[in-house]
Amino acid sequence: MGKDDHQQMDKGLSKWLKKLSFNRKSSKHHASHYHQASQGELMQRAARCYALAGWNADACRMFVQLGDDRHAAAYFEKLGQYQRAGECYSRVAEWLNAARCFMQCHLKDQAASCYDKAGDRIQASWMWAHDVHHYQKALSLVSQIEATSDTDRLFVQLIQARCDAGTARHSHAAKKLHQCIAQLESMPPDMHQHQAYDWCMAIAQHLNRPDLMALIHATALTCHRPNAQKNWETWAKDVLGDCQAVQLIQNKAEKKPLPQNN
Repeated sequence: MGKDDHQQMDKGLSKWLKKLSFNRKSSKHHASHYHQASQGELMQRAARCYALAGWNADACRMFVQLGDDRHAAAYFEKLGQYQRAGECYSRVAEWLNAARCFMQCHLKDQAASCYDKAGDRIQASWMWAHDVHHYQKALSLVSQIEATSDTDRLFVQLIQARCDAGTARHSHAAKKLHQCIAQLESMPPDMHQHQAYDWCMAIAQHLNRPDLMALIHATALTCHRPNAQKNWETWAKDVLGDCQAVQLIQNKAEKKPLPQNN
């Protein structure tokens, strides 16, 4: 539909909604004509019409006027208004959706609170430590986690290591991190392993420990993670200036001779 069609439909809907403000004298006539539809019902119909036409801003405006936070949130998200979307999702206790929206607009503190309310204390604790730097808050929450699996225990240790790194307990952080890296190889190749690698690397970078970063890359290579060698070579070129050591280790692992330089 073009601009003229949009204006015509908007004008039609506006006239339709204005008729809802009828007085008591004419209420019998209008109730018969509109089949006793309430103002709210008609506004919902208008919102659906806007939505079907793809006019998200108008649909969103209607849902806001209706006080329908759940539907308004979805349209704020489509419009890229992530903070307002997060606030609407929060009011209807859709905490994970709220957290996702707050992350989109870099409101990490609000996102962490939403993860906590959603019951994901591990993610909330990590964010308070790594993104918001509320280390005491992170440690307080992580102390409440009942780690019942090796994966959860690994994440708890990583959060503690990140808190140590952020509070100048660098030797404690490095020791914990080294222990965590040793556990990566035994993890199944799933999203948890991917997250654990990311957290390990974030801590090593904060500690400015290239030796631990190299160990993480080497472990990724041993575990046959996708693009492990390419990522390691890129890192080695950026940090160390060349990637010959990476190629040497890879060739040794595969028992292949090194290529001869011409």
